[in-house]
Order: sequence, then structure tokens, then C-alpha cells
Amino acid sequence: PFVEGEAGLFVWVNLQSLLEESTFEGERNLLLTLRDFGVWLAPGETFGTQEPGLFRICFAQVDKNTLRAGLQRLGDAFRQLKKPK
Repeated sequence: PFVEGEAGLFVWVNLQSLLEESTFEGERNLLLTLRDFGVWLAPGETFGTQEPGLFRICFAQVDKNTLRAGLQRLGDAFRQLKKPK
């Protein structure tokens, strides 16, 4: 899910469905899991979001190849995390 914009330096992504528990601790745990996949997102808690599970993907000063590689890693993480346990 996303909101179309006209300009910007980042996009918000809703990863609430990947939280093991719907808390800011759950958000921090997901952040660490994503780090293990080679991805670092900005957690919404840092920006005062009211709900856990919202993250910012910053694309400022990132070349297209780096952004593409990061999004590929993020996709790999999503597929792995969505698998039944």
C-alpha cells in the first residue's frame, strides 16, 4: 500500500502485517529482522507515528542501482517472512 505523491525524499510503507505483535517493540524486532536481510528502514516510532509497523524508505541521494538492490532485498525479506512457520 502506498499514497501517490508528486515529490519527496521518502515513502511510507505499512508493514503491520509482518509484526509478530502489534507494538513498538514488535516494530523494533521487525527492524532487526530486516537488518539481517541487509535492509535498514526508518521505523515510524522515530517519527512519532501513532501505530507500530509504519516505516520510511528514503530514496534521497541513492542511485537507481542501489535503490533497486535494496528493494530486491526487501522483497526477498517479505517473501521469507510471509512463509508459514
